[in-house]
Amino acid sequence: VLQLLQFQPDAAYQIAQQVSWQDTFIRFFLKENSEFKSNSKVNCPDSIKEEDKNSTTEESQRSYSGRVTVDKMDNINSNNINHSWCSEEPRSLNSSIQSTCTLLDGDDPSFSEAQLRVEDPDMWPSDHSHLTLELASFDLGDTENPTPGSPTSTPSPIESSKSFPTDRMEKESISSTNQLFRDDLSLTVNLESKEDCEEELVQLLTDILLCLMWKGLDKSDHVTWIERGQVFSALANLGMSNELLRPSDEIKLNLLEKMPEWAVTENREPKSQIHAENANRLLHIVQDFLQSEGYVNPSLWTEKLLEEIVTLMDSLSVWYPAGLESGTLSQVEFRLLLGFIAQDNLQVCAMATAKLNTLLQTKVIENQEEACFLLGKLEGILSKSIQEKSETYSFLVPIVRTLVSKIYYLLFMNLHLPSLPITNGSPSLFEDFQEYCSSEEWRIFIDKYIIPYMKQYEVDTFSKSHEQMALYWKECHEALMVNIHKRERERGESKLKFQEFFLEPFNRKARQENLRYNNMLKQMNSQCTATLRQWKAAQRYFTCERGPWKESATFPVDRKDIWEHWKLSNVENYSRMRLKLVQNINFDPHSEASNLRDNLGVQQTEPSSESLLLEAVKQVKVSDLEDDGLELPEEDNAATVSEKEEQSQKEKTVLSEECELITIMDVISGRLEVTTQHIYFYDGSTEKEEGVGYDFKWLLSQIREIHLRRYNLRRSALEIFLIDQTNYFLNFKKEVRNKVYSRILSLRLPNIYGTRSPQELLKASGLTQKWVNREISNFDYLIQVNTIAGRTYNDLAQYPVFPWVLQDYTSEELDLNNPAVFRDLSKPIGVVNEKNAASVQEKYENFEDPSGKIDSFHYGTHYSNAAGVMHYLIRVEPFTTLHIQLQSGRFDCADRQFHSIPGTWQALVDNPNDVKELIPEFFYFPEFLENKNGNTQKI
Repeated sequence: VLQLLQFQPDAAYQIAQQVSWQDTFIRFFLKENSEFKSNSKVNCPDSIKEEDKNSTTEESQRSYSGRVTVDKMDNINSNNINHSWCSEEPRSLNSSIQSTCTLLDGDDPSFSEAQLRVEDPDMWPSDHSHLTLELASFDLGDTENPTPGSPTSTPSPIESSKSFPTDRMEKESISSTNQLFRDDLSLTVNLESKEDCEEELVQLLTDILLCLMWKGLDKSDHVTWIERGQVFSALANLGMSNELLRPSDEIKLNLLEKMPEWAVTENREPKSQIHAENANRLLHIVQDFLQSEGYVNPSLWTEKLLEEIVTLMDSLSVWYPAGLESGTLSQVEFRLLLGFIAQDNLQVCAMATAKLNTLLQTKVIENQEEACFLLGKLEGILSKSIQEKSETYSFLVPIVRTLVSKIYYLLFMNLHLPSLPITNGSPSLFEDFQEYCSSEEWRIFIDKYIIPYMKQYEVDTFSKSHEQMALYWKECHEALMVNIHKRERERGESKLKFQEFFLEPFNRKARQENLRYNNMLKQMNSQCTATLRQWKAAQRYFTCERGPWKESATFPVDRKDIWEHWKLSNVENYSRMRLKLVQNINFDPHSEASNLRDNLGVQQTEPSSESLLLEAVKQVKVSDLEDDGLELPEEDNAATVSEKEEQSQKEKTVLSEECELITIMDVISGRLEVTTQHIYFYDGSTEKEEGVGYDFKWLLSQIREIHLRRYNLRRSALEIFLIDQTNYFLNFKKEVRNKVYSRILSLRLPNIYGTRSPQELLKASGLTQKWVNREISNFDYLIQVNTIAGRTYNDLAQYPVFPWVLQDYTSEELDLNNPAVFRDLSKPIGVVNEKNAASVQEKYENFEDPSGKIDSFHYGTHYSNAAGVMHYLIRVEPFTTLHIQLQSGRFDCADRQFHSIPGTWQALVDNPNDVKELIPEFFYFPEFLENKNGNTQKI
């Protein structure tokens, strides 16, 4: 960048047109490995990470400690910003950089200026809108201005005061248009230490900023100075929360020391009126800088700065010899010189007093307040030097003599100070005046007349200028924030475009390829699983007890291993009894659950390849023939397909709705379609494998009953009963259930009737009369009443309920003619024991809900619930697995399990809080009392 600014005449102007270029270059002052903290209130779309910040100074120092590599302009701080995109490609800057890239990539560590010159001046076009610089955003905090008469919230170019060494080596710059660049500048710098490297980086960055501020911004209007002021605002903002290569006030001082050189040099050019205005503004900025921070950090009043200011004053005196500007300029000059005189540095004091003495000799003082201000300030410094016995006193006496000669009669000093030694021409003036300064006459004159007018003059004269400077720094800060916001918005828009035209198409293509690849893997896995399942079905068919290879030596089979594990089938007979046990192919011994119950921990076992394949296979809820049978031949499948095509030409879709198929083990999402001939259910499970799932097709003529059901206490379900004694429980959205029900009824099916309530169904069925006439058994009557009431085998929360009939479980023989053997069915199970009736009634009468939302109740639990069903059927799959799921992956303690019918009855009699009734399996399915699968729960 420095070489481009030196050899490309228009480079500074182009860079200065970039949005928020000030903050871009200021960020290079971040110290290596320092933790970057941003105070910006601007919401940036991309966060700046610590490793990105650290790489900033590493890259900068590496570029100067070794061979400098010039890259594209939009990558000046590319290591600072994470995941950011420039809005456009900086082509013009790239074209000029490319002319030096080949030289910089060579092995020669140094280059001459002739090698780096770019011959083509047209490489810098007039349109600079495409140039962008990446940078981060910061915020300017509250500042203080201790100057009298200035508001307390006045922003200042310095927010924190830090001491720094004043013995820095400054190199004199030459008075030429290229004074910024040193003759010995080389792209290769041999630095012995890290401090030397940092110092070199600071100097290079300072030179770059100066060139951009004066050559890139060549006007003198307010907008131009707002752009220049953003350099100080960005520097103060960054220095508030981050560690810089140098303290922020030192860097600002370094800039202010070199800026007068440019101003003085430009005053000699043809456009000197513009440059004079710039010099005047610069002098005000220096005054504000020193007055706001100089009294906190006296090291800012440097000899170098004084020299440059004096030179600048001399230059301005030519352009403003008289008039209002001259008066304002003299006020600034007096204030600055008095500040330098007050410093402890004798060299600075001597230079300032000499310049002030010269100004006083040529200045006509006609204002009493101004005279009081000058005398008051000098007297304060004089008193301090006399008290400290410093050599400053010797420099002040000539100034005081000159000033008194100018204001002697203006302030009526001849009347107030008749003994003033300066007027008598005594050769011992130094000693006499020193003694006079402690006299009562002098002190009264100073305290009574001079000090009040001096303070009033400061308020009247300098408060307005400080308010203007405060407003100026505020505008600089706001402009910086606006530019940062604009830059971030452009970056965000560019990033969105990049995502739209590059990332999104790529991601879309990648998703398509991944989906295709995953579908291919899923199909292969499904085919393998389906093939394995078919082979196992064939093996079971041929090697079963009635199979042709029952005793085959070719296929030795351990029949005990194959046929010793069972599960309850969902096949019902006409009395809705589920009597059939089928082979449990995917049997799980639940060893882990047993170990967790016994606190033995989980024993890791290596799963077999066969179990891993079978684990992914879902159990089909159609019929048990599918477990033992074979797939149809291909000819039959083809015939079935052709038959489906013929039927699809005749039937029309009536409705299609999303729903859930509810089973004991799963809730399967899918879609129900009703046509004029069939009802279809399509399994929508994402993990459904080939040939395995819950896809069903029923002829409408096979539907025997349709009942409205509840699911999770919501009236949203239907239960469909077919003539083959199968049934299906479907859950819909609440507003959809009734529509599906009415559409099915509108098809006028031969076996079902219109909408009826459970009471109407019971009355129309004639079940009660049949039971009274002994046409049906007690079991048939109770199971049908359960069905009409909405109880189903498909939902454990609504499982059919049967009563406790006997109450004598201890006698070896039962006399069925003895009423005492039977339970009193006129009473609920909770009050069968008369002792419990009183406590239950008392609970009901004494219960009171403070909120008034809960009514009184007799029992706190229900006579039928899912936990109670699993409690009774724990020895039968799939209820064993459901019980383990309910107990968080383990068996419950054995003493709390169902292990004795007499013990369970006795617990009901003794405990009024246990009101569990029985389930239908007690009256037709004795196998649930045995450990058919060898589980650890014993009878």
